[in-house]
Amino acid sequence: MSNSSINNALVGGQGKASGQTGRSSQTEGTKSQEQSSANSSFISSALDQYCRELESLRNSFRQVMALFGMLLINTDKKMTKFIDDYGKDKVEEAFTVKFTLDGDKRSDFDRLRKEMNSVRSATRLMPRNFIVALISCYDSFFGKILRYIFMVRPQILDSSERTLKYSDLLEFADISGAREYLVEKEVESVIRKSHVEHFAWLEKKLKTSFNKNLHSWPDFVELTERRNLFVHTNGVVSSQYLQVCKQHKCGMNPNIRTGTSLGVSREYFESAYGCLYEIGFKLAHVIWRKLQKEEIAQIDLNLIKQSYDLIAGGHYEIAVRILEFFTQSQMPHESDSNFRILMINLAQSYKWQKDEPKAKEILSRCDWSASEDRFKLAVMVLQDKWDEVYRIMRRLKHDNSFQKSNYKEWPLFKKLREDPDFMRVYKECYGETFRIEEEVPKQKGEAADSENSSAL
Repeated sequence: MSNSSINNALVGGQGKASGQTGRSSQTEGTKSQEQSSANSSFISSALDQYCRELESLRNSFRQVMALFGMLLINTDKKMTKFIDDYGKDKVEEAFTVKFTLDGDKRSDFDRLRKEMNSVRSATRLMPRNFIVALISCYDSFFGKILRYIFMVRPQILDSSERTLKYSDLLEFADISGAREYLVEKEVESVIRKSHVEHFAWLEKKLKTSFNKNLHSWPDFVELTERRNLFVHTNGVVSSQYLQVCKQHKCGMNPNIRTGTSLGVSREYFESAYGCLYEIGFKLAHVIWRKLQKEEIAQIDLNLIKQSYDLIAGGHYEIAVRILEFFTQSQMPHESDSNFRILMINLAQSYKWQKDEPKAKEILSRCDWSASEDRFKLAVMVLQDKWDEVYRIMRRLKHDNSFQKSNYKEWPLFKKLREDPDFMRVYKECYGETFRIEEEVPKQKGEAADSENSSAL
């Protein structure tokens, strides 16, 4: 039985009796809305998880490499002290130190040299493993995007040549089980293709070019090809790597050639993180907007939330790349208010990168004269016009839709919080001293003492 037949049974609505009642039609409409909302929640949750996992890997990379940096320093110090204490006839050359040892110190030296070489090898290999982990995270997310596409557009499976024998079909409890099997196999078949072929598949199925004018595309191609080198050739450059990178105009060091061994610097890892964040985010949102236009409210909400999180986390460059793309004139939004929030976020992303002229240029793209006070406040804050800021603050204290906690939480106000007059005006508006309350978990020992004292 072909997947086309199964699809028709699931989506086409065959077998309905003519003359359905109004209640039946209403029920079907409700189910359709619920399914649309469920599909939208699926891609939203998948994107949130993807962004969190990328950030987690980035933070782990920094911590692990800092640890290995300390281990390197420690083992180098131990080796230097050992040589100073027991080395004889020392001769220092450009990159080495030659010396002699008494026979009874040989085993101590071998043990110390093994420890040092182990730390150095781990320091070289660990960044590669993090690059592989980043790509694995992206691949897992791409698989979820494919599932989302099949959920929203199950008819895409009709073009698949995959079939089910009647005997295989009998193994499933219902038609949904057979459909899930076909989706799983189709996802696997696409995932096995190269990362470049993934985009070709998307373009063919959704009639949209996803890598056109995508500035990170060459970096993405090089990154995925380098990952392949780490997995299959221990990082040694192959002719295929050079060919693919040349085909996609990847900016490469001209000294890289077949046989060159590639590594991962801290700068390269940061670039890889930003590239995958941008590619994955744009890919998900473009597909989401194309397939579920009716969910534009939730789409905008996710975009606003993610851009806020990027700014709060100090990832201004990634925020700029994403917001410049989704504030283009051809990008629809649920409301003018949503669009203006995104423009404010874009402007502050430039401002916190110390690009004041660009931030002002972004703000000049909109007429803010008729906007709500909360937008006028944001514009004045970003332009450092403190007298006007304080006038608007005094008006906003009567606006129940604007919470005083915004001044404590929003990165938009981080420079305002440093202004000497802010504390005074805040207290004037809200009758309380401006304080930011924080809490951290107790240390295990403190928590145990607290529990014991409570028990007593």
